[in-house]
Amino acid sequence: MRNRVILLFVFLLILTSCGKQSESLVLPSVDDVNEVGISIILNGKTVESNIYIDSKNITEIMDYLLESEPTTIESINDFPNNNEVVEIDFVTVGEKSTFFVYKERRILRERYYIERPYYGVWEIDESVYKRINNF
Repeated sequence: MRNRVILLFVFLLILTSCGKQSESLVLPSVDDVNEVGISIILNGKTVESNIYIDSKNITEIMDYLLESEPTTIESINDFPNNNEVVEIDFVTVGEKSTFFVYKERRILRERYYIERPYYGVWEIDESVYKRINNF
């Protein structure tokens, strides 16, 4: 009986740790990016929007985003279910890549995320969130 309980425990442990983790965040090449648009969206309405075309700002924004860590959270919507979101659009020739940055309360503390719709969700720390939010 004891062996069955241990076997069941090991089986459950393996099942709970088998979530698919996102790959590392992939951004367009900095040389290919013509502009980066950053918009602050509150309750579904854009309240502030800026466009950056200089390579210094574009590189800085990309460096912030690359400080992210993969998660097992899936991105299943066009837009995060959150009231306060920062939308970041990387515009290259013929293409636009959109990312969202937001915070969410999970297990008694704030967590900060970058989400690319249908690609994945990555976690960032609070300082990165604040730098992007104040860009």
